[in-house]
Amino acid sequence: MATILIAEDRPIDRELLADVLRSGGHHVLEASDGLDALAIAQREHPHMIISDVLMPTMDGFEFVRRLRSTDVVRDTPVIFYTATYHKREARALAKRCGVVKILVKPNESQEILATVDAILSGDPASGATHPSLESFDHEHAQLLNTKLMEKVNDLEAAEQRLAVAVDICQHLVTERDPVAILRHVCRATREVTLAQHAVVGLVGADGSAVEMLLTSGYDEQTERTVKPPSRSGVVLQTVLSERLPVRKRNEDGRPESLGLPEGQPEIHSFLAVPIASPSRVYGWLSVHNKLGADEFSDEDKQVALILAAHAAVAYENARLIDDLQHQTTAMRRSEERKQFALGVARMGVWELDLIDNEMTWSETMAPVFGLTPEQAPTSKEAFFALIHPADRQAVEDSLAEALREGTNHELEFRAIWPDGRERWVAGQAQLLRDSDGKPVRLLGVGMDINERKSLEAQFRQAQKMEAVGQLAGGIAHDFNNLLTAIIGYSNFVLDSLEPEDSRRSDIEEVLKAGERAAALTNQLLAFSRKQVLQPTTVDLNALVSGMRQ
Repeated sequence: MATILIAEDRPIDRELLADVLRSGGHHVLEASDGLDALAIAQREHPHMIISDVLMPTMDGFEFVRRLRSTDVVRDTPVIFYTATYHKREARALAKRCGVVKILVKPNESQEILATVDAILSGDPASGATHPSLESFDHEHAQLLNTKLMEKVNDLEAAEQRLAVAVDICQHLVTERDPVAILRHVCRATREVTLAQHAVVGLVGADGSAVEMLLTSGYDEQTERTVKPPSRSGVVLQTVLSERLPVRKRNEDGRPESLGLPEGQPEIHSFLAVPIASPSRVYGWLSVHNKLGADEFSDEDKQVALILAAHAAVAYENARLIDDLQHQTTAMRRSEERKQFALGVARMGVWELDLIDNEMTWSETMAPVFGLTPEQAPTSKEAFFALIHPADRQAVEDSLAEALREGTNHELEFRAIWPDGRERWVAGQAQLLRDSDGKPVRLLGVGMDINERKSLEAQFRQAQKMEAVGQLAGGIAHDFNNLLTAIIGYSNFVLDSLEPEDSRRSDIEEVLKAGERAAALTNQLLAFSRKQVLQPTTVDLNALVSGMRQ
């Protein structure tokens, strides 16, 4: 069993390599950078060192240079395990500084163990040289400068991509039109990935049908020929069902080679990513034909994934905002209709919080008590102050019974308006409880019934008058029967008397009195609505003369 020191700044790579070495029966020491590795090597004297090249505080070349200048560990064999420094000049420099082997990431565990065992079984210093420090430093510096310039260029390109992506995302955040969001991300992704064409497809909630197709880079005539790929095809299955990106190089350029509908422009390189939020997949974003390259890069894929993810969230938020606006408009219109109906019906809604003793009125409740909404009471005591003193106790008793028995409250009472007028109000209330069954609120309605009360009073008076009329009609009917006999027999007597008979004037007076009684009877019948009034011409002189006689 050999002691092997691993110098690797990435924990996942260090742990994987350590597991491989332990499976081969070796004792493993671990360091996260070159400086720590140098200290461990001087202290533990390992049989072999496996080192990364790029590490935070000290790169692998500098680590080996210092290792070779330390007597106790200068002959320790070193293996570079890296994915970065694999060019010819880097390999040559590694050999000159005493690195016996370079393993390229990733690598099979069998090859790693075989390489380690081969080196440990031979001369520990085999292949190792002690370089001239001056020439090594010069070549090392040149290589580092070259790599540094490459890194600077890569960082500048990445920074530009990031800046563009940030600008695009900021625009997506401020956009409120869902379709405009998709159009913008389609155009922006084509620009940032240097693609010839871009397509955004929007699928339904169940993902079975394509509802919308947006493109960028096509002319109008070509755009009409673009068709969505089959939902059951490999591309959409991977992108929509598995939420994974698809990146392909298409040598013959035929769309159908990628599983896309034929009849479209040639596609030599293809990249598609899902437009998906954590809640659902909305569609896909694809770019075609990388300009200046044979295929889209990993960086293109990452940028497309970032933009598609932000677009999905922005699209979802825009749809939620749009739905919320529609719901708000619908609720506002419903509230307006309700308020109008309550106002016309002279009704209002009130609510009493039994815990905090806070009362809330709707805007239509205040006019029922002759108040403005700003004057509405905010407590039970303020509400009771608006009730007629003679009715307050009845209202209090009714509410107390509702709270005690859990029944609905229903009562009519008089309210005192600010101008002193009395108005009748009908109130109904329902007791509401919390999840534990404890009474927490009273919810009720109030309605102005003053006009109804006035009509009820008029109706009762009309009923009284109807009763009087019926009584008067009955009396008049019976009296009229008596008058018929009186007038009839008076006429018989007059017919039997001679014109010069002195008794004739007495009978005529009896007949006149009967006729006046008959006229009075007719008036009683008219009052009882049993006879229609008929206006007649009256000789006032004759009427007065008759009364005088």
